Amino acid sequence: MTEAQIKEHLQQDDDFQDRTLELLPENQAAFYWFLDVDDLWIFSEGIRVALDIRAVLADAEAIERRYTKQDYVKLRQLSRHVVATLAERYREQK
Repeated sequence: MTEAQIKEHLQQDDDFQDRTLELLPENQAAFYWFLDVDDLWIFSEGIRVALDIRAVLADAEAIERRYTKQDYVKLRQLSRHVVATLAERYREQK
């Protein structure tokens, strides 16, 4: 996904329409990795509860992704933040 595609996608989200996304260079690898594995979630009762780390690592091995320990840590942090944000949205909708 290109930066232009990311911006276009975020403009469709009410929470991001009036925001500017700044992606720091040191976070790019983890962010783009996250976008690549955004279909590898674990669900419980229809709600995302975690990124399937085993699947993420298997995917990384299969495509020979190069990543640092720091990229991995950032990916995990990003996935936890997304889960928390989606859980909050779900609670607000109830």
